[in-house]
Amino acid sequence: MQKLKYKLADLIDIEAVSRTLSLLYSVAKIPNALIDMDGNILAGAGWQTICTDFHRTNPESEALCIESDVHISSEIASGKPNCIYECPQGLVDSSCPVVVDGHHLGNVFTGQMLHTPLTDDVRDSFRAQAKQYGYDENTYLAALEQVPVFPIEKHEDILKLLSNIAEQLANSALVKLDDIKKTQELEKSEALQRTAFNSLDSAMHVVDADLVIQMGNKKLSDWVNLFDFDSDYLGKYLPDVFPFLTTEVIDQYHEVFESGISITTEESNSFNGQLFSTETTKTPMKSGDKVTGVITVINDITSRKQAEEALHLTQFSVDTAAFEIFWITEDARFEYVNEMACQALGYSQSELLTMTVFDVDPDFDMDKWRVHWKELKKSKRINIETHHRRKDGSIFPVEVTLNYMKYNDVGYNFAFASDITERKQAEETLRDNEALLRTMADNYPNSFVSIIEKDLTVGFTSGQEFKKLNLDPDQFVGLTLEQVFGENSAYIKEMYLKAFDGEEVQFELFINDQFQSYRAVPLRSSSGQIIRIMAVVENITDRKQTEQDKLNFEKQILQTQKLESLGVLAGGIAHDFNNILMGILGYADLALSDLDPIDPAREFVEGITDSSKKAAGLVKQMLAYSGKGKFSLEPIDLNHLIDDTVQMLEISISKNAVMRFNYSDTPAFIEGDPSQIRQIIMNLVINASDA
Repeated sequence: MQKLKYKLADLIDIEAVSRTLSLLYSVAKIPNALIDMDGNILAGAGWQTICTDFHRTNPESEALCIESDVHISSEIASGKPNCIYECPQGLVDSSCPVVVDGHHLGNVFTGQMLHTPLTDDVRDSFRAQAKQYGYDENTYLAALEQVPVFPIEKHEDILKLLSNIAEQLANSALVKLDDIKKTQELEKSEALQRTAFNSLDSAMHVVDADLVIQMGNKKLSDWVNLFDFDSDYLGKYLPDVFPFLTTEVIDQYHEVFESGISITTEESNSFNGQLFSTETTKTPMKSGDKVTGVITVINDITSRKQAEEALHLTQFSVDTAAFEIFWITEDARFEYVNEMACQALGYSQSELLTMTVFDVDPDFDMDKWRVHWKELKKSKRINIETHHRRKDGSIFPVEVTLNYMKYNDVGYNFAFASDITERKQAEETLRDNEALLRTMADNYPNSFVSIIEKDLTVGFTSGQEFKKLNLDPDQFVGLTLEQVFGENSAYIKEMYLKAFDGEEVQFELFINDQFQSYRAVPLRSSSGQIIRIMAVVENITDRKQTEQDKLNFEKQILQTQKLESLGVLAGGIAHDFNNILMGILGYADLALSDLDPIDPAREFVEGITDSSKKAAGLVKQMLAYSGKGKFSLEPIDLNHLIDDTVQMLEISISKNAVMRFNYSDTPAFIEGDPSQIRQIIMNLVINASDA
């Protein structure tokens, strides 16, 4: 049996029991107590001081009291209806169990008492106990005299009374226990109902006959807070809480109260600029035949309404689409066709829904359809070009996008068809134009022509340059600019995008060891829209080389002219300078002729003569450079010539340069003009110094 979670004190009226037991002691002098199973004294009267002030205050004697308690409890626990027990200290106790719904919750005790009047022997035994446990003998014996005496027969009658009291207590506790269980069941039921009520995804409220709100669930509170209505709605008039309710809705509530029949309606209201749709069911609450209230269940159907509206919009879009739409079954029957399909084929919708694919597509028969269906079922999506036949028998080309779909485990071919007559004609015209363009490009020297699509891929290309390089131009069709031009593609792409913006662009690039000239122009449709660009690319390497050769020749002519001018200038200067040098040499020779051979000044005059001769040699070179001088050939010792030129070299080179001379051990003779050879040496040394 499951342990009862309630104590005896939880199930009885302690104050009432205390009054009863006190009355019992007052009238019959029967000591008594009601004690629960934890040893707690719940009520009682007449407990003897010999027990409370003596036996249960000394540890040794208290152990005997506990022994008595255990014995009585074990007797009662064994199922006996009562127990009489004389404790080791000479007093008599008795007990009756209080059993509630099979659970032993406490005991009704009587005691302490004596079965026989006191004798001297009995007093002596108690006097001995006082000495044994250290009690005050006189006080202890005085307490003994207060112990009531009930013969055993009388005690048995008292036990019957106590058993009756215990039974009445048990019955009272059982009634209380039943009340508690029923209250708990009710609370549990109400909690479950409340939880279920609040956990519903629908808003709910209950109104009475005056349309006053008696109850509302959590969802209703959420809505009230969301739309800033009165959150303290309980006990208030329904239209005051929800001011948007129309007179028609209020009349519906009265109708439910009168008829007892539920009403379901759909309403749409706008809150804070947002459309809010609800489905409301008003259900009567009856007590007997009378309607005492109305339960209102409100479901938010905004999403469903939006979905229905979207579905209607989708259906309208499909019906009025600018291309033919067909739902086709596995056996090639039309399950649905839209308005454009009817217009394109010349049939009514009802006519087409009785027909098959073979009635409108001359390219299909049943065998081809089976293969087509199997392929579509595997691929899920296919694009094909085929033909449709109108009701008047005329045939036109169509492009069809086929989609395999399953609805309710049934497979369908959901097909979109577009009349491509104009495109086919345009493609034919384009092929003719491309053929013409190819012929022109192939006959235009040193060039090629490309058509660039809007996605910047090559749509067409041809020209003589491909023949020179032994390349097939068709291998470039479909490639991107990056694939064709590599690292040069970024700049070319930038230029081509300008052409797509309507500009005519020209630029030059050096690619693959070639100079190429690009000219890109936009190609427009009949409506003026740019659909492609045409790029003409010419190999201008030869032209560039010719231009460069011409430029180099012109530079040479200019340089020659500069040299000629410089020669004329140098000749004039040299001629004038030479006249001055002749005077210096003449005067120097005259001075030498007048000087004594040992005169110290003779060395300086000879230096003037040598320097003048060297300057005369330089003038001679300038005259020769200008074409006005004459060269004289004579034997020259290079060692002597270099040594003679050292001073001029030292003042002509950079201060950071150092000259070292390695002369030949033997004379190094050559035949030449000394001034020219000296100038060569000067040029070599100065160039080396500058380097």
